[in-house]
Amino acid sequence: MRSQLYCSARKLVVSFLLLFTSLYLLPTTTLSQTIEYPVTATVRISICGDGVAEGDEDCDGIDLRNFKCEDVGYKPGGLKCSPACEFDISKCGDPLPTATPTIATSDSSNIYGNSGNTPSVEHRQDTVKKLDNVVDKLIMRITAAVHKLPQAIKFYDSNTDGNILRSELADAVSMWVKELRNSRAKSERCDINSDGVCNLIDFSILMYHVR
Repeated sequence: MRSQLYCSARKLVVSFLLLFTSLYLLPTTTLSQTIEYPVTATVRISICGDGVAEGDEDCDGIDLRNFKCEDVGYKPGGLKCSPACEFDISKCGDPLPTATPTIATSDSSNIYGNSGNTPSVEHRQDTVKKLDNVVDKLIMRITAAVHKLPQAIKFYDSNTDGNILRSELADAVSMWVKELRNSRAKSERCDINSDGVCNLIDFSILMYHVR
């Protein structure tokens, strides 16, 4: 009787284990098998010398990407590829000329007053003279506004324009030397710094105001 109970209990335990395995262990095993797939990938690397122009390569071997000499700015010739995978233009023609912009005018003459593309000699000379006159006037006005002659120097401004220019230098020196000689007759015009003596210091002050 006991042996029969033991056998029955053993069969019950075995059946329970088989049921437990079928319900819990087998799905886990199946799931783990379904997610474990091998993954393979191929990465293409641009390599100079493999005969295929890729990436930043201008060319590679005979693969010029359908470029010609004209496409890279040269006259027709034999475009090749260098070992560094760059265009070799040594067999191409001369560089192609670049287009220059043209100025449209209402008549056959241009802005320079002639029918060519460059200003005439007369036009250039006239322009230079006008510019020189404008510059001279500006310099005189600026000098007159910034540099005001002292009262003692105004005597040597022969044209009374408020400036002692280099063109007046000879007259100014002659006048000062004349006043120096007259200093014995108590002339004070050579004593520019008013120190009671006519000397080189006064002369240097006069030269300082020459423009």
